[in-house]
Amino acid sequence: MSHQSPPRTEASSQLGRRRFMQALTIGASGAALGLTGCASASKPTSRGQGPEPAPTSASSVSPVLAAARTLVIIELQGGHDGLDTLIPYSNGRYFDLRGDLAVDPATVLDLDAEMGLNASLAAFYARNGAVLEGVGMPDPDLSHFESMRRWWAGDMTGRSTVGTGFLGRLCDQLSQDEPVTGISIGRSAAPALRSETAVTLSVPDPWSGGWLLSEDPLIQAARAGLTAMALPSEEPGLAGLSRANTTKALDFLDYLQGLSDNDSDDGDTFPGSEIGYQLMTCARLLNSDAGVRVIHVPWGSFDTHDEHRWSHDAQLLELDEALAAFHQRLDETGLGDTTLVATTSEFGRRPEANAAGTDHGTASTMLLSGPVIGGRHGEAPLLGDLDPDGNLKATVGFDRYYATLAESWFGVPSADVLPNSPEPISGIITAT
Repeated sequence: MSHQSPPRTEASSQLGRRRFMQALTIGASGAALGLTGCASASKPTSRGQGPEPAPTSASSVSPVLAAARTLVIIELQGGHDGLDTLIPYSNGRYFDLRGDLAVDPATVLDLDAEMGLNASLAAFYARNGAVLEGVGMPDPDLSHFESMRRWWAGDMTGRSTVGTGFLGRLCDQLSQDEPVTGISIGRSAAPALRSETAVTLSVPDPWSGGWLLSEDPLIQAARAGLTAMALPSEEPGLAGLSRANTTKALDFLDYLQGLSDNDSDDGDTFPGSEIGYQLMTCARLLNSDAGVRVIHVPWGSFDTHDEHRWSHDAQLLELDEALAAFHQRLDETGLGDTTLVATTSEFGRRPEANAAGTDHGTASTMLLSGPVIGGRHGEAPLLGDLDPDGNLKATVGFDRYYATLAESWFGVPSADVLPNSPEPISGIITAT
């Protein structure tokens, strides 16, 4: 299935950068449309809630190059299994732990004599993507909510009082005069993008909000009603704010519709999956010259307690196909060398199978593509030295992974966006 671009309207053709700026402070009423604001430049939070500013360290990234770079974070929701993504196919312990769920070593895309990629990542493998092994936290929590909270906040221990998200703080550092610095393509506001001064927004995913763009007469009548309700009002308080925010939400949907004007062939390039549509939207945003620097893409259902083998591999294949189309599109438009794609996930899966599935685990494997040095990075956790709960011991703190994205890619010192000034991991980002 391919996605058809919505028809161009007179309203959308007249929308540009100035109209886009009207979407700066979308709030509660925008949420009803699937469009929410994570922060507003007009109401910054207290700086005391985030990490204390630290002296700026020297960076090897030139300011000119850093200013052109963008980051796409794909959050693999549910706890992505790194063990069946980067597979220790020569290690008998892996087969003992996974039993019938173990990946057939004959299918593995070998990186060396020890490790190989899941065959569902064939395009990622051909593109020479990078994999970072053993990423996790020193005192892991197997709760989805708590682990996601730590990742979103950039808080390894769970004890920090940081009130903003890591990606939001990164946007604070990157923000200049662009109308929106960070965008999440998902169903709701993204805590990872909660910022202090930069404007960050959540926009509808492919399966919500799009109904407002339909040309169906009934839908158009509903939209006209919403527009009438949102007309400027002198009404004070929440009611007046709701009207204003609804107007901005509708304007931003117009802007999203206008993104298709110069990309009519995308429906033939991108796969018809949810992640395909999300990355197609990413490509359009990056090609729109709207100034967006960070895009967050929450996707997937990797909580594979059951049907692990089928579900995990099928989702990796969807990701691989969508990434291939995304990189192809960016290479065609000249943005391939300035766009980095990196994955996150709240935790990995337990090494030992639970019959048909895998339970919540700890360390996992992160995937990076774009201007990267391909192959294995980090250190593989030892399958023969598990923690007391039978889980992998993390060998790389996720704060160092984040420091690599901030400092090695954008030239933003880790001390400016993360507690304890973690060291970036060298040798992953292509040298500049």
